[in-house]
Amino acid sequence: MRRPAAVVLAQADLVRSIAAYQDGIPYAISALDHVWKTTATFRRVGSLGLGFRFEIAGVERSHATLHLHAVDHRFPMHWAMLHGRDDDCIAWAAHFTSTLLALDAFQPSAVTCAACYGRARVVHWLLDHGFYMTSQSIVQAVLYGDVALVALLCERAPTMVPAHVLAAAAARGHMEVARYLHAHFPRTLRSGGVLSAAVTAPTNAEAMVCFVHRVFRGLRPTARDISLALCQDNLPLLSTVLDLFDPPITSSDTYFALTHEHARDHPETTALLIRRCAALGLPTALASVNIVDSH
Repeated sequence: MRRPAAVVLAQADLVRSIAAYQDGIPYAISALDHVWKTTATFRRVGSLGLGFRFEIAGVERSHATLHLHAVDHRFPMHWAMLHGRDDDCIAWAAHFTSTLLALDAFQPSAVTCAACYGRARVVHWLLDHGFYMTSQSIVQAVLYGDVALVALLCERAPTMVPAHVLAAAAARGHMEVARYLHAHFPRTLRSGGVLSAAVTAPTNAEAMVCFVHRVFRGLRPTARDISLALCQDNLPLLSTVLDLFDPPITSSDTYFALTHEHARDHPETTALLIRRCAALGLPTALASVNIVDSH
């Protein structure tokens, strides 16, 4: 009679099935399991312990990086999202679906984390398998800047599109996303904070300022917007912001910017603002508080 071991080894399909598991989990996700249980070190933070920090390969990160407040079965999946490991992420989610769905029902975060890192394929999979999205999921997709991902989430839950979401697009300079949001949700969007966000955008700031001014007719820059534009060291941007004043700027509009403690660190834009003030007959002596030889 053949020994049991020999019988097993003679069955290729059975051997493959056995080899596919390690420590009770599929081999395909064993690497993620190892990261969670062996590689990563954790420590609680905060007076109530409502958060944690984790370290892997000498790099320490906050729990906020993964959109989590506790270390549980979601950690490996969210870590895979952070590192763009879509296949590993989906494999983990497929194996622990019921556990992850229960955790997600209590604190929806999986879709939001995937959206934050632009993992469109993962977002599709999660939504198709019953995971929850929130308005924050849409905001994170907008901040990432993938218009197709934004459209996917907005079409799945149009009532979740938050009123302030255009400010998120403006803050990152994502023009295509901003245009999509305005085209599909013009009645939902609100103007609060949008112009200031556009002024400080790392890219497309000037174009974004013009866009939001056109979208929200009558939206007028404030003294704070002038100050923000002055500190960007971008002459065309500051000129555009000043041009949008209607009626024209007044001394009270420019006072805050010209006397701001950081004004002296931006001589070119400050000089432009002073010239515009002089052309309008506004007093420029108020700049002397912090600006020397401002001509």
